Amino acid sequence: MQSVEATASNTGKVGALSAPRHSKSLATLALLAVALLFWGPGVAGAVPAAVPQNPWMSPNPWNNIHNDAAFTDSYSMPGPAGSPSVDVQTFSQYTFQDPDTGQQITANTGECPAHTYDTDGNLQTVCGGYPNPFTNDFVRSIITIDPNGNLLAYKSFVVPFTNIQAALTEFGGIGYFYQDNEHRVVMGMPNGHIVAWERQPSPVSEVDRYVMARDINVTGSGGPLDGENFYALVPNDRGYIWFTTSEGSVGTVAPEPCATDCIKSLNVNHFNDGTIQERISESHPVAGRSTFQQTDHFMYRFDMASDGSPEIAWKAPYDRGTGQKPGQTSWGSGTSPSFFKIGDREFVTIFDNGVTPNIVVYRAEKYLRPGEERILAQAAPFGDRTDISDENSEIVMPGSTPDSIRIYAENNWGNESVLSTAGPLTTAGGFGGIEVWSDGRVEVLPANHTISVPSVVSKGNIADNSIITYEKRVDGWYLTALDAADLRQVLWSAWVGGGEPRFNNWYAQLSLAPGGDYYYIGTLTGVTKVTPR
Repeated sequence: MQSVEATASNTGKVGALSAPRHSKSLATLALLAVALLFWGPGVAGAVPAAVPQNPWMSPNPWNNIHNDAAFTDSYSMPGPAGSPSVDVQTFSQYTFQDPDTGQQITANTGECPAHTYDTDGNLQTVCGGYPNPFTNDFVRSIITIDPNGNLLAYKSFVVPFTNIQAALTEFGGIGYFYQDNEHRVVMGMPNGHIVAWERQPSPVSEVDRYVMARDINVTGSGGPLDGENFYALVPNDRGYIWFTTSEGSVGTVAPEPCATDCIKSLNVNHFNDGTIQERISESHPVAGRSTFQQTDHFMYRFDMASDGSPEIAWKAPYDRGTGQKPGQTSWGSGTSPSFFKIGDREFVTIFDNGVTPNIVVYRAEKYLRPGEERILAQAAPFGDRTDISDENSEIVMPGSTPDSIRIYAENNWGNESVLSTAGPLTTAGGFGGIEVWSDGRVEVLPANHTISVPSVVSKGNIADNSIITYEKRVDGWYLTALDAADLRQVLWSAWVGGGEPRFNNWYAQLSLAPGGDYYYIGTLTGVTKVTPR
């Protein structure tokens, strides 16, 4: 097995040290998984709020692109100490014996947008490959790599495309898979099947293979939703897989050993009198048996009946704006919803698409109490600015009091193509947030209007009260930590690389590795490992 990696050691030009470095043995992961069922008190006075471990997913916060089934996009374990000096490695090309055929091949992974981790702390991800203009397809792959970038497991599959620009912003399947409680990759395949891929030793290669552990035809030829396109998959706490399609279908797949009548679904367009055509272009958090999904017109809560059938529990409007904004892949909210609780009350939040957009917080329970309205609070974290669009999920963290939560949104305005950040180019600046109380009071946090965050799925860290993001400056790309209480304050920043496309992350995730010692950033040519010194 031969791995080819581009390696560089970089010294950032701006930065300040924060907390001491923390290092953890992977042997502590079992205890850590239990601890991560709760958010730690990263803010003075904050009471830990439960983030339940979904029993059908691998341990939080490493089971999907948004960390957990609630889509908090936050960690409660210390990361490495911030430093202007970092080691940078990009893992992207491998030459090896194919684990299915034994034939020697060279594979270029392309961007790997969503990060999950196995029990040994190895990265398990799905990578996009590169478009082939002669065959009009991508060779995508499921891979596992160890912390040194060595390829441990591999499975390739072909995805055809007709429009290259649309293909580069199609995140269904590749970005919105999840890792189940057996550390299998569960994803919607291009043939319309939901497949659970299990890693097994290969008889013909040192690299392990992935084999089908379960195969369900949902949208493929002969399936009940034949012709529709998968978008996202997340299981509920009974093991039913909530799935969505781009065309507005929402459904469930019963857990094994279901053999017949396993798939139940509805299409939201059957309930709007045909006056509009709703589409789905984001993923959905799950709480209990319910899931929350925004279309390009409305926000929904779906409940599951005893036979698995989805039902609309409530439907609420949001400001979808006047059109698709620069930096977005569709018209409407660009954020997957995030679910959270304050005390015994349930809430869900999105960033809308208004001319001056708002963070919107909905009461998530099925039934409202007397005098309550569905929208609890909304506020514009960037004030009256109109050059604001957000194509990534919000970050949810404990607030400054036991009765509040902080919600953060980034600005992706202007990220219209991979050329938007080439060389010295940057996008419109902005990282903002609000603090909201269970009684509806809301306070806009001090916003950072200058930091340019073109596309990364940023993360919060409750342990040190920080927001970790990937910013673009004139001289290149930086891994940067902001103070969660005052986003104008930069805690530390490290230069990762210049304005070449290989450092562009193009809507991929930023993740903290389970040992807490380094970060992975999905970039156009693979995954980039950043280790502060």
